[in-house]
Amino acid sequence: FPLLDVERFLDAALESRTPTILAGFVRLSRRAINNIKRATGIPFDLFFDPEVMACRGDKHFSDKEIAMYYRRLYRECHRRGLRFTTCYIGNGIKDYFQYQQLWSNPQDCCDVVTQLNSFQITAQSVPWTERAKHAPCLDFVTQSLRLEAQWKQSWNDVVYANRVNYVNYEDTRP
Repeated sequence: FPLLDVERFLDAALESRTPTILAGFVRLSRRAINNIKRATGIPFDLFFDPEVMACRGDKHFSDKEIAMYYRRLYRECHRRGLRFTTCYIGNGIKDYFQYQQLWSNPQDCCDVVTQLNSFQITAQSVPWTERAKHAPCLDFVTQSLRLEAQWKQSWNDVVYANRVNYVNYEDTRP
């Protein structure tokens, strides 16, 4: 990804005493991609697989691509003593559980509770009874509860077992 020199970026973050790197991936509409291309002069659509660009709907990176970038960032942060975490918003609850083994604090995806005294809880700490009060549809709450339980069960044993493997991970391009 030539838009970002990872080593230089992380060295600058370390120099500025940034405690945590929070990485995430967006989903982009064709219009957003064209606006980025127009504003930067960079053919941003070339960063997506041509098959992805040919499909309707938002464009996004594959799980394999996201995992490769996260692992590389995790490894480079670990080498520098920087904390690292990932953001799952936009990619679903699966990514919340799937990448916890990379988080410096697996109990807090934003890594803010232990870093700033003004933050005492995470969004995941909010009880489902409270979330349900603000949900536009109770079916969404039921579905989210089911999906969260499913992914939590699937990834629970994997999270801590794989942490050391990511430190020694070698980049392999998807």
